[in-house]
Amino acid sequence: MKKTLALALAAVMSLDLQRGDWDREKGQTICANDLAQYGNQIEVVFCNKVTPENAASFAG
Repeated sequence: MKKTLALALAAVMSLDLQRGDWDREKGQTICANDLAQYGNQIEVVFCNKVTPENAASFAG
């Protein structure tokens, strides 16, 4: 399993890495800008708190 996970992580490409500073509006702005810039290239959004996570769904 460790080998499979390592192979999967090796294939991950990061399009953007920004801090939302736990602020919903900032998270929405970041996600909206990323959607405009990267569009269908985005497959997943990772975040540390429910508020920024929800921002991703509201941004698009």
